Amino acid sequence: FTFSLKAGNGEVIATGGEVYNTLASAKSGVSSVAKNAPAANLEDQTIEGFQTVANPKFEIFKDKSGEFRFRLKAKNGDIIAASEGYVKKDSCKKGIASVRKNSVDAPVIEELSLTLECQLVSYDDSTEQAVGNIINVIADDSILTGGKVDPAKLKAITYDPVNHTYIQLGKVVGKAFSDGKKLR
Repeated sequence: FTFSLKAGNGEVIATGGEVYNTLASAKSGVSSVAKNAPAANLEDQTIEGFQTVANPKFEIFKDKSGEFRFRLKAKNGDIIAASEGYVKKDSCKKGIASVRKNSVDAPVIEELSLTLECQLVSYDDSTEQAVGNIINVIADDSILTGGKVDPAKLKAITYDPVNHTYIQLGKVVGKAFSDGKKLR
């Protein structure tokens, strides 16, 4: 198991610092990023004579191909997140700022097989409708097929406000786009 931290636009800005043996361990890694990223120090190892700073910290360094990268270390010194390569150091620093902004410590309800962590974009008081971006998905192995959420295994429910009932989702009733064309 591993995890990816995504920005509001869906771009991956960091991945887990290791491969975890269990889903619980991966969730612990996500929590560690959320806990450490906002207050982490910054150590720029690309500057000659750089000052070593205390953990937790983001370390900026150059890889073998000359690209700038960052890694996030927890208080104990373990690498808990790492970035892709950046051509410019400024882009790498923006990646760090994005990790700080997008790593939030939302609760995970263990009894649910699927958790969608969302960031509120807007709320309309008159309609009581919220719009948000999904910034993290945690899925239990029991609902996955080939590494993807299987709707039949998920057994999702939705609320019907007209009849005040819950309805289970999952049955495929048609193919998107192609079936709609037949109705023209």
